[in-house]
Amino acid sequence: MGTRAIEDIHIGLVHYPVLSLGAGRRVGIWFQGCNIRCKGCISQYTWEVNDTCKTTVGRLLADIAGYKCAAPDGITISGGEPFDQPAALYSLLSGIREHGFNDIMVYSGYEYDYLKENYPDILALIDVLIDGCFVEGLTTSYSWKGSENQRMIVLAKDDALIQRYREYGQNADRRLQIIEKTGSVYIVGIPLQSDSEEIKNVLG
Repeated sequence: MGTRAIEDIHIGLVHYPVLSLGAGRRVGIWFQGCNIRCKGCISQYTWEVNDTCKTTVGRLLADIAGYKCAAPDGITISGGEPFDQPAALYSLLSGIREHGFNDIMVYSGYEYDYLKENYPDILALIDVLIDGCFVEGLTTSYSWKGSENQRMIVLAKDDALIQRYREYGQNADRRLQIIEKTGSVYIVGIPLQSDSEEIKNVLG
């Protein structure tokens, strides 16, 4: 694993099963820290970085490997903004692949063309990218995105994965999960914009 074992990474949450961000039952990983900071973001608690959310890529990979026995259908990485920690993201994705996980979905507020120009090595490790910043007022009926401008870009070459996300891309069944970890309550999933303010008030 080399330097990966001690490479710092800031992570806000890891959870299984995630049923609302990607196809099937998934391991969810939320990066902590975001420089984009979209107006109206439902996850503003992921913007700031502090030492309480710092771990190492090696430790995180060990935690993720522990879910292998549950046979998850895939892994979803969100945030925060994963590409604001590009070196750690690359190391994490490389390790996830080495552990034999497939169907890796990553959410990013940056657009695909920017990521392709600046981080092609990271994109090569991703099966499905959801790109684009959240735009308040630009509503959508699709369950996998918060605003209509965001796109699902299937990077996988595997025919079964391509078909899976061709079907999932039409999904309008918006499901939210409420989970509690270490005394904090989290909403997992993407609510309708009309419900976002009420949810933020409930979460405090």
